[in-house]
Amino acid sequence: MKLTSRSAHPAKKRGFFKIIVSEISPESKLMIPKEFVKNHKEKLRGRVHLKATGSAPWPVDVVRTKGEVWLQNGWPEFATFYSLSFGSVLVFESFKKSKFRVRVFDQSATEINYPLNRDLSLDDGESVPQVRKREAEIGGSSKKTRSSTEEAFHDELNLKQEEANGDGGSASKEEIERVVNLAAAFESENPFFVINIRPSYVIRSGVDVRRSFLETYTKWEKRGQVIFRVGNETWPIGYTLCGERCTLNTNWKKFLKDNSLEVDDVCVFELIDPARKLFNVIVYQPKREAA
Repeated sequence: MKLTSRSAHPAKKRGFFKIIVSEISPESKLMIPKEFVKNHKEKLRGRVHLKATGSAPWPVDVVRTKGEVWLQNGWPEFATFYSLSFGSVLVFESFKKSKFRVRVFDQSATEINYPLNRDLSLDDGESVPQVRKREAEIGGSSKKTRSSTEEAFHDELNLKQEEANGDGGSASKEEIERVVNLAAAFESENPFFVINIRPSYVIRSGVDVRRSFLETYTKWEKRGQVIFRVGNETWPIGYTLCGERCTLNTNWKKFLKDNSLEVDDVCVFELIDPARKLFNVIVYQPKREAA
C-alpha cells in the first residue's frame, strides 16, 4: 500500500514571539521576523490589528524598509498602554487576515493583568484605545485626524515622563538593573508583589497588581481600601476587583507624588497585616545622573 502525506507543503507557522530590548518611546517600532514575513505576506499589507485580552483590535501600520517589515504607526501607543519595557515578551498569533492575538509577559515571566479597553471608535469606524478617544474629545471635536491625535498622545507622554523623572536626571541601564535585581531578591513569608514604575503608571490614574498576588486579593471584597506604609507615614489607596484583576486607583498618583517616586524606581509591597490590608512598602531607587 502506498502511503502519502496529507499535504505536499508544510503548514504555515501561525505565530511568532518578540522580546523588547529597549525602553518604549514615541518613535519605537517592532520588526516582524523575516521568516514569518516570507510565509504571510498577504497578512502584512498596509495595516494590521493587534488584539490583547479584553481589548478592541488595535490598528497598527505595517511599514516596509530595506527588505524589513516593521510595526510602526500605532505601535508606541499599544506598547505604552500595556506598559511594555525592556525584557517584556510578546507572543503574536495570527487568527484572521491582518489580525493578531497578542499575549504579554512581564519581566517575571508571567502574563500581565490586561487593562480593559472596549467599544471605542474614531470616525473611520475602527476600534482604537481609550486614550486616543479621550484625547479626541478633549480637543472639543470628534473629527480630529489620526495624526493629530497621535501627536497629542506623544506630547502628553513626553510631558508625563519629564514630570515623573523630575529634576533628578536619568538612570543608567546598570543602575536600573541593580535595583530590579535587589527587588527580585526580596523574600518574605508574607504575601507581596513588586511594581516597576513605568511612564504609563504615571499617566494612568491607577495600576494593576501583579497576577502573582492573585490568591490573596481574590479573597477581598470587590471594592475597598488598602493602606501603604513607607517609614512612619501611611496612605489609603482605593482598589477595585474585576474578574482576576485588581486595580489600585484612588490616591495612587498622590502616593507616587508624596514619595517622589520616579520612572524606573521599583517598589515591593509586603502585606504585613491582612485584617487591615496594611502593606509595608520598600522603595528601591537607582542613582541618577544630574540633569
